[in-house]
Amino acid sequence: PAAGVTILIYHRVGGGSDSEVDLDIDTFRRQLDHLREHHHVVPLDAVPELLATPSDERHVVVTFDDGTDDFCDHVVPALVDYDVPATLYAATHFMDSGEAFPWGAPPATWNGLRDAVATGLVTIGSHTHSHALLDRADPAVIADELDRSIELIGAEIGEAPAHFAYPKALPGSAAAEAEVRQRFTTAAL
Repeated sequence: PAAGVTILIYHRVGGGSDSEVDLDIDTFRRQLDHLREHHHVVPLDAVPELLATPSDERHVVVTFDDGTDDFCDHVVPALVDYDVPATLYAATHFMDSGEAFPWGAPPATWNGLRDAVATGLVTIGSHTHSHALLDRADPAVIADELDRSIELIGAEIGEAPAHFAYPKALPGSAAAEAEVRQRFTTAAL
């Protein structure tokens, strides 16, 4: 990668599905080993300052979308083994209700996410409340999706999220972008 920050976006690891975004756990562990050995992996919280003071250094950030149960079961133990920080962008409706994601994946639990954060390696960001696509949502729905997510993460994890990822990596409408910029330090596509 070029100098600056490269953000890797994962979804599932070891979830046992046939989805192309469900990575085999052994492959993921090999990737973490490679990252740790050959790259400077930083937490997402470090990115605003890194971007504000450009240098020739290359940094990598590891992120996950959604919040399926394999994050707690497989990803967190691997992150701890390799001492690699990561951010999980959580779609909070699924953790709160226990309802499976539309593609059938069970969600992580709030207890599991609290344990993940307690490792000191995991940060929880927002992925909206219901995984809503913000390119087509009404402004009132956008605000509600963001605020419900922020409130739940704050209440359950003990800290409001500073980071956001647009569901399905679809850019939001102009109204969505304005709402996201008011609430978060970073936003990813």
